[in-house]
Amino acid sequence: MSQQYVSVTKLLDDPNYQATGFTDQKLDNYLDEIFRSGFPGIRNKSPKARELLIRDYVNNIIQHDFEENGFTVKEPETRVHG
Repeated sequence: MSQQYVSVTKLLDDPNYQATGFTDQKLDNYLDEIFRSGFPGIRNKSPKARELLIRDYVNNIIQHDFEENGFTVKEPETRVHG
């Protein structure tokens, strides 16, 4: 997308940090990147494949990670469905 980056560390650590720069990218390009998920193994897949992979990823978090970290899923049937 762009060769210029903003330091998240500086944004969070330095209240006086001012990110500046220029890009020729349009809002549609940024939205497309957001919708592609940012996961390297998912972002270049077809839209349908991305949808399935992200749904499975979220469901896996709900089914496993929550309980492993002490959270109870009270209504597991509310998982993400396709």
